[in-house]
Amino acid sequence: VFARLLAICRRDRVTIWHGHDYKSNALGLLLRPFWPMRLVTTVHGWVKQTPRTPLYYTIDRLCLRGYERIICVSEDLLNACLDSGVPAHRCVLVQNAIDTVEFSRKMSIAEAKGRLGVAPRRLTIGAVGRLSAEKGLACLIEAVGNLLQAGFDVELLIVGEGDEKPRLESLIMSSGRPDRIRLLGYRADVAEIYQALDVFVLSSFREGLPNALLEAMAMEVPIVATRIAGVPRLIQHGISGLLVECG
Repeated sequence: VFARLLAICRRDRVTIWHGHDYKSNALGLLLRPFWPMRLVTTVHGWVKQTPRTPLYYTIDRLCLRGYERIICVSEDLLNACLDSGVPAHRCVLVQNAIDTVEFSRKMSIAEAKGRLGVAPRRLTIGAVGRLSAEKGLACLIEAVGNLLQAGFDVELLIVGEGDEKPRLESLIMSSGRPDRIRLLGYRADVAEIYQALDVFVLSSFREGLPNALLEAMAMEVPIVATRIAGVPRLIQHGISGLLVECG
């Protein structure tokens, strides 16, 4: 990988290397002695937890000290970079943003539900994101399962792919209601999904500043979210949504 990247940098006379994770940040530092370029990185958040995660994140935080500009997408990530020893003058806060033309309501909830085969009067709950443990989707599935057992007419739609998919599928089957809790997989038409929702839920245990939350807000969908990271800066509890503790 190093040799191929060095060849690309030399061929295309790369001026700026923009990293986005510990691998690309480390590679940028390794390449610079062999090809002069400016090093920039965006910190999106350290979220996925695996047995190797502490090692990877330690490497990343060490690499950040060698970068000229570190773009942080939320204030908690900016503070994390400063705590890791990155000089303040190198850090820039550029919060996540979305295209509010693309993410704007273009049809009624009833019409959007009809396209997805959801009953028009059924309370539809949705989540959008990577299917991984830190997203708390198992907790969300359990909560919706409890609502169904209590007799509420609800349906849960989850958009996304990830390594938690087999576990979540098993949870859905054990709930006995796979007709009401659906994994939709990757969807290019995610804007249409938002328009079918009565409630958007962010059940995450760890986040930076979630794009999915911004998208749902732009689509005028009521929000229930965990009180983590940059979320309370977007959601005022009881005013622009409801905030709950993780789990």
